[in-house]
Amino acid sequence: MIVLSDQVFDLTRSPAPPCLITRAAVGQTRDHVFRLITQANQNADTQVLIRIAPSPGNFLDADDAALDHELSSAPERAAGGDYCNDAHNAVAGKGRDVSDTMAEMNAIMGAIDRWNTRNPDAQLNKEDVFFIPANEPNLEWYTEGSADELENRNNQAVWGQMDAYFTALYNFSARRSDVQILTPAMGPWAFAEPFNAGCQQGTFAGYDLMPTTYSTSNDGYVWNNYWDIGKEAWGDGDPCPIPNQAPDSHHLFQFFPAALQDRIRDQSKPTFISEASQRLDAQEIDPLTGLVPSKDDRPSQIQDSIRQFVAEESAPGRGAQYIVLWLLTQDLLRANNPDVVNRATTCADLDYNRFDQATEIPWHMAYLPDATLCEWFELTWR
Repeated sequence: MIVLSDQVFDLTRSPAPPCLITRAAVGQTRDHVFRLITQANQNADTQVLIRIAPSPGNFLDADDAALDHELSSAPERAAGGDYCNDAHNAVAGKGRDVSDTMAEMNAIMGAIDRWNTRNPDAQLNKEDVFFIPANEPNLEWYTEGSADELENRNNQAVWGQMDAYFTALYNFSARRSDVQILTPAMGPWAFAEPFNAGCQQGTFAGYDLMPTTYSTSNDGYVWNNYWDIGKEAWGDGDPCPIPNQAPDSHHLFQFFPAALQDRIRDQSKPTFISEASQRLDAQEIDPLTGLVPSKDDRPSQIQDSIRQFVAEESAPGRGAQYIVLWLLTQDLLRANNPDVVNRATTCADLDYNRFDQATEIPWHMAYLPDATLCEWFELTWR
């Protein structure tokens, strides 16, 4: 199970500059969310991933775009200033240093301690709690083709800066002993792997340029994985037997550098896919309507695809031990486009592009705003 930290916890900051986080508490209106987490952990030994949000990195140009997009691993905000009077993350949402991020992780573990003390019947096993320090930083922190080399994810130097940043976070001196930190979840096929989605070999693999983060400075490995329908099979483990041709498999683990695959396979640390789902295939867009059929237009095919991918990925000696299916329990329609709430009356309405959002989030939804479950979701979880 995965949650965003700002969806579950309220934070309190020190009144004295730089106003770091001193306390976290389960939000008053989110008690039911945390109880769901504890129930899943108790009843099914579910691992709990807390993705730190916001997590924008600590960049020099956070407040001034004219400056260099340089990532700092120092324990103070690179753009200057502090986090005082930042109730709505206007500052932290643009730039956070490792000390503030670690303060949040420490505070959340303190909140779990207090919850466990007050709720003996709804305990959360802290050994099952892991933090994801950032989601797809290679995509969310960087672009491609920018005039500023430090904004380019295809620049080897930025991967070295990320290695220093996540290593500094993991080794921060004020870290509580029960804080478990995973690797960041890199975006797939965006210079992290040696080959892209078309089996074209790049000039470098970003994972190889983050040797400390992806070896000693983590408590487990996590990545995101999307696949095309028909690419669920594991095959022989080599997704690109012929360069520059469509891969045989979309199990991203197979695209990792060999040394990283070996470290994951030894299973000395837990391994997770934090977002797993079918990849929306642009080839399926109807040229007349501009739509991609919803998952409920073919629920049995979606069910078979998900079940096959999970079974193939989690088989012994392969990739992730734990797999989170993306957006099964999250409704983002209202946040993205309020009108959609009134227009999506059945799950079959959740076609990609139907609501002119240019986003695939509704396509992944498992239920409607009125809590109607989509058929593909019900079939998958029977």
